[in-house]
This record gives sequence, structure tokens and C-alpha cells, in this order.
Amino acid sequence: MFVAIDNIDMDVFKVEEWIKTNRDANGGVISPEFAMEILGKTNHFAHIKKVLKNITKACSDENGELVADKVLAYREFILSAVDRREESPQAMAVLQELAETGGFKDEFDKVNDKTKIYEVKDCENTDVKIIKSKKEFYDIEGEDLRIFYDADEVNLSYCDLKGMKLKFREGARVFLTSAINLPKDLDVSMCSYVNLCSCDLMGISFKFREGAEVNLTSAYNFPKDLDLSMCSEVKLGYCDLSRVEEIKFREGAVVDLKGAENLPEDLDFSMCSYVDLSRCDLSRVEKIKFRDKVQEAEAMRHALRSSEKVEYVGDEKSIGLVNGNGGMEM
Repeated sequence: MFVAIDNIDMDVFKVEEWIKTNRDANGGVISPEFAMEILGKTNHFAHIKKVLKNITKACSDENGELVADKVLAYREFILSAVDRREESPQAMAVLQELAETGGFKDEFDKVNDKTKIYEVKDCENTDVKIIKSKKEFYDIEGEDLRIFYDADEVNLSYCDLKGMKLKFREGARVFLTSAINLPKDLDVSMCSYVNLCSCDLMGISFKFREGAEVNLTSAYNFPKDLDLSMCSEVKLGYCDLSRVEEIKFREGAVVDLKGAENLPEDLDFSMCSYVDLSRCDLSRVEKIKFRDKVQEAEAMRHALRSSEKVEYVGDEKSIGLVNGNGGMEM
């Protein structure tokens, strides 16, 4: 049941890409066999989080409830994930729920009691520098944060940024995937591209550059008022937006909300050039505004439909109630 990490080829980023490539090739599903292969390459919390999110989805019914028979297919992975491996509190909560549903919680607890060998950031032979102090940060490139002033592209993904003050040059492309302890005064207003996938955004307010591309996939703890009105392209896939009361989009924006949950009660996509609501949970939504019926059909093609009032810009008569089967009641 114990899986040793044997990884001489891939750093954190290559493992991330390897997981994504194999998942997509298998129809978006991480199989039980591939999940075990992943444990042989990494125990990094970001990788484990991605795997568990995929497994939870694969093991749930149409109502989002876990199904015991489906969970049992991943039993070996669930037990191996805690066999001499430390897991993040978030991952542990998911693993415990899976084990409970599968009916092997006692065995899970027994395996979890073993002395830990691997920590939550372990991914052998990684060349990624985890920054833990200002001294370590300055030692990377010298004085005065010059690494950011001179660099067009900056990658601090998976880093611990506690105590850091970050400054980026005009037009920089910035990657902060799964970075932790983001500065509360994080300034990305000059960045042409910002990647904050899987980041905790609690207490952080953003001002984005005009026309910026922003990737917030799987980010969480968004502000109440989410102003994305400067962004030309926005990815909010698989985000929990339960804290958000209002989202503002830019004229002509491309918006990806695949798999997002708990969207605000009132949504306006009428200014957007493209919207993808595939597999979205629309249970909180009371009103959605679209440019026209064509935009609605394209955006809602694979959405998890609920009853909500739909409006179309410029045509007050084209207002109806979308029923649970996706039909329009007029």
C-alpha cells in the first residue's frame, strides 16, 4: 500500500503538465490506475488537490452526492495517499469523506497513524525554490527585487510568499499557481497576464491592467464584489463563488466558468463576446442577462440548469423562465 516516490525526471511544473495531459487524454477523468502512478511521482499538495478534486467529481452522482461503489474503485489510492504521507488539512478532509463513504474509514485511520515519511511539498528532484525568508528571496537574484523589474515573465508558482513585497514590470506575465501567503497588497495592475490558479484570495483586493488575461481557475475566498471589468479574458473554472455577490465583466470579454459553483444571484453576460457555463452549478442564480438567445444557447449548452429568469438586452418582451429541463417557458 505504501508508494515510494521515484521521480528523477520531472519537477513540480512538469508533474502538473503530466497530470493534465493524461487526464485530458482520458476524457477528463483521472483513473484509479493513473492516480496510483501520480503517487509514485509526487506528494505535493497542489498535485494531490487536483487529483482529489477529479476523483470526487468522478465518484459523485448527478446531484453531487458521493456513490460508495464508485469510491471503492479508488480505495487503494485513498489509503496510499495517507500511508506514511502527510497531507494538507483540505486534502485530509476530502480523503476522510471518501473513506467514510466507501466504508473503510477504520482501515484509513489505522494507515494514517503510521509515521510520516513524505511531507506536503515533496516532489523529488524538483528544481523549484521554495522561498521561506526575505534573505532567501534576495539571494535568488541579488538586491532590490531586480528579478521582477527586469523580467517579462515571472514564475513563483507553489512558493511560500510570506513576508514578501512583490513588484512587477509593465506588461509582465506572472504565474502564481498554488502560491501560499500571497501579500495582501499584491499589485498586478501592470501585468498583461496573471495566473492565480488554486490560490487563497482571502483579504486580497485586485486592480487588473486594462485588457489583462486572468486565470483564476480553482481559486477560492473571493471578495464580495469581484471586479473583472478590466480583463479581456477571464477563467473562473471550478471556483466556489459563494462569497461573491456581484461580478463585473468587460465589454467583449471572453469568460470561462466551467464547473464553477455557487454563482451570484444576479448575472449579466450581455457585454461578453463568449461565455462558457458548462457543468456550472446555477442553483443560487435567480436572474441571468444575455445579449440574445444565440448567446444564451451557446453559454448554457452544457450547464447544470435550474429555474432562473433569463433576460435579453434590448428586448424586454424576451423574458422567460428557464425550466429544469432546459426549456423556455414564456
